[in-house]
Amino acid sequence: MLAIAYVAGVTALIGILAIHSGGGTIVVGSTGHADITVREPSTSFVQEEGAWGMFVAGFPLFATVIVAAALWLRSPEKSGPGPWAVIGAALLAAEGVLGILTIGILVIPAAVLLVFACATFSDFRRLKPSAPQPESIERP
Repeated sequence: MLAIAYVAGVTALIGILAIHSGGGTIVVGSTGHADITVREPSTSFVQEEGAWGMFVAGFPLFATVIVAAALWLRSPEKSGPGPWAVIGAALLAAEGVLGILTIGILVIPAAVLLVFACATFSDFRRLKPSAPQPESIERP
C-alpha cells in the first residue's frame, strides 16, 4: 500500500515538474513599419510558483515517507497508527482537496492510499500472550 503511495507521489512530482502550462500563445501586433509576432514560452508549475511550488510538488513524497516511518516504527505496546501517520495522511488529503483545481488531482491518489494505510493499520506486531498448553492426558 505504501509502495503504491510512493509511486503515486513520484508520478505526481514528475508530472508537476514536467507538464508545461501556458505557452503557445501568440501575440500579433503591428507598428507603423512592420507586423510583430511574439510567442510566450511555456512554463512548468514549479517555474511559475518557485520554491513554494517545489514544496507543494514534493509534499506527497515527504508525507509518504513520514507515514511509512510512523507505521513501521510504531511501538508494539501502543495501538493504532499513531499521531504522526494520521497527521501526515490528513495534511496530504487537505492538500489534495484544497488544490483540486490545480495539482490536487495528482495528489489525491497518494492521499487516499495513505489514509487507507492508516485506517487499516493493525496491531500485527503486538505480542499476544501464548495460549496455555493443554495438560497431557495420561492413560493407564
